[in-house]
Amino acid sequence: HRPGAMKEKVADFFKRMHHIEETAMNHPGVENAFALQNGKEVRVLVDSLAVDDAYADQIADQLAQSLEEDLGQHGQIKVLVVREIRAVHYAR
Repeated sequence: HRPGAMKEKVADFFKRMHHIEETAMNHPGVENAFALQNGKEVRVLVDSLAVDDAYADQIADQLAQSLEEDLGQHGQIKVLVVREIRAVHYAR
């Protein structure tokens, strides 16, 4: 191996992971995005008040299409959109 070869691979890896997260964050209603498993999965957390179930599905579809166009042949990327509602009550 030539000196610095691994450094370039690591830089490309972080650039790809950051690109995946930034692409997800560009959608309205997205609060956080996390690229996981070497970029093979992206978890997108959305605001449950601003995003309904149909729009969450639409975000997942649009994100999958844009990642497919941007990244080319990098294998399969799982897009998981999480819309969570919590109801907490206290009995006193």
